[in-house]
Amino acid sequence: MFGLAHLVAPVSVDDFLRNFWGTRAVYIQGSNSKVTDLFGWQEVNSYLNNAREGYPGFRLVYDKSGLPTEAFQDLDGWIRKGATLALNNVQQFDEVMRQFNEALGADLNTALNTNCYVSCPAKQGFDNHFDEHCVFIVQTEGRKAWKVFSPTITYPLHAQRLVNKGTPPKADPYVECVLEPGDVLFIPRGHWHYAVAETPSVHLTVGPASRSATEFLGWLNVQLMNSDEFFRRDFPVAGAKALGGTIDGALEAHVAEFRRRLSEIIQGDALMEALIRYCMSSNPVRRNRRLPPDWMIEERITPETAFKIPAAQKALIRYDSDTRTAAIHVRGHLLQLNAMPEALVAPMFEQTGVVLTGTRLLEHCPELGWDKLRAMLLSLYSAGVLELAESDATVWV
Repeated sequence: MFGLAHLVAPVSVDDFLRNFWGTRAVYIQGSNSKVTDLFGWQEVNSYLNNAREGYPGFRLVYDKSGLPTEAFQDLDGWIRKGATLALNNVQQFDEVMRQFNEALGADLNTALNTNCYVSCPAKQGFDNHFDEHCVFIVQTEGRKAWKVFSPTITYPLHAQRLVNKGTPPKADPYVECVLEPGDVLFIPRGHWHYAVAETPSVHLTVGPASRSATEFLGWLNVQLMNSDEFFRRDFPVAGAKALGGTIDGALEAHVAEFRRRLSEIIQGDALMEALIRYCMSSNPVRRNRRLPPDWMIEERITPETAFKIPAAQKALIRYDSDTRTAAIHVRGHLLQLNAMPEALVAPMFEQTGVVLTGTRLLEHCPELGWDKLRAMLLSLYSAGVLELAESDATVWV
C-alpha cells in the first residue's frame, strides 16, 4: 500500500526521481484516499490524551519560538492563540507510520524520520527557513498554504552546522500552493519555505536522510579504521623533509602506499559494493517482534509452518555458485549463508507477500533435507528476515 509510487502518484516514480528529487520542489495534488490510514486528528488526540507527564517528544511553537513544557498546561489556550503543536518521530509510536516509513525508506534506500504538525489558521508557526534534508509534506487534515523559494546555499548538510543560514532570497516563491488532505509537497534540502494554515490543519513532514559523498566517506572511514591497521597508522611526518626536516623518503613511501590502497578501494566494483553496503547498513529495518511465538518457534516449527517476507523487505543477493554461498544484504545486515542451494534464493528472497513453508521450499531443493532447511529458517526468523504468516501467528497465540 505504501511506498514512493503511492506517495507521489499521479506523478510517476521515474518522473519524480529524474526531475524533482533533490533538485526542485513540486506540488502533487492527491486525494483523501491517499492518507485515509495516516496520522490525523484521531491519532493526534489519542497521543495527547495518553502522553506521559511533560509530553516527551512534543513541542509547542508560538510566534516562531519554542514554548516551555509548562505551556502544555494551557494547551487549548495556546492553540487558540495560534501556537503550532509538533509531535516528533511519530513512526516510533504509531504502527501505521512505521509501515509507511519502512516502505518509503526501502524505495529511497535511506532512513526516514516523520514529525506531525498541528496548526491553527492565520498564524505562521515557523519563520521562512530551509532544512538540511529533503522533506515530503503530506497533508492529512485541513488546508495549509505553502511558499517555496530558491536556495541560497546549495545542498547544505547537517555536518556543516550552519549557525548563520543567511537571509531568504528576495525573489518571489517559485512554488505556491494550498495543500488539502491527500496532497503532497516535496521540498529539496536548502530550499527556503514557510506555511500558514487556512483551517485547523494536520500535516506530516517526512525527512529522508541525505546520501552525500561526505556521509559515505565518513562511513567508509569507520570501515577502514576497523578492518585495516594501515589506515590507523600515523603518517611519518615527524622529521619529514617535505615538512622542513631531514629525514627523506619515509613520508613519500607511506603516501605511495596510501595512494595504492585507496586506488584498490575506488577501482572496479569495489567502490560500488562499498556504497551498497553503506546504503543497506545505514537503513536498517526493525525486526517485528511477535510474542509468544518468538520464544516457542524452535519447539513448534514443522515443514508446514507458514512464513512470509515482510512487506518492506529489500534483499540484495550475491551468490557464489562455486562455494554455494549466499551473501545477502537485508534489513541493514549482511547475512552469510553457507551451503545455500541457488534454487532457494529466488523463492526465499526475491518476492514479498509470498507465503513460504518448508514443504514448498523442499520442492525446489529436495536434496537439502528438512533438518538443514529447519536450521536455515530459524536463523532467518531470528534475524527478522522472515516472519510468521498471520494464520500461524494466530494459532500460536
